[in-house]
Amino acid sequence: IDFVVMFVPIEPAYMLALAHDHGLWQKAWDQNVLLVGPSTLLFVVRTVAQLWRTEDQNRNAQAIADRGARLYDKLTDFVNDLKGIGDNLDKAKATYDAAYKKLYEGKGNAIRQAEMLRSLGVKSTKRMPGQLVEMARNEPLELAAVADDDSSEE
Repeated sequence: IDFVVMFVPIEPAYMLALAHDHGLWQKAWDQNVLLVGPSTLLFVVRTVAQLWRTEDQNRNAQAIADRGARLYDKLTDFVNDLKGIGDNLDKAKATYDAAYKKLYEGKGNAIRQAEMLRSLGVKSTKRMPGQLVEMARNEPLELAAVADDDSSEE
């Protein structure tokens, strides 16, 4: 406890005690006792309340600053993780696109080759999706050219 407030409820008695002993207020102060009467009580109580409020705000300001620093660090880590996820998704999409193009683009693409095998009589119980077959057929390719392409690709 920083100090104790000693309230003397009768103002004339309080004033008479101070008049009788001029060092009374200082003696009390030296022992961390604050003498107050009715005329000064409200002022002292409001001052103490303001001091407590200021102390709480200072304590809260430090806690807010600490919490803000931790939040900023977490947010920075999250942003970096999110950027890494985006980069990996871009890589995965590029690899997917490259693999998908091998199915239906260029001379001798895989779908075109499979469809040519089917047209030569290979028996299959399933059919390729029509859209991919059409995409694969966009480039004209002769059966004889396929045989030439196969020997040059190997």
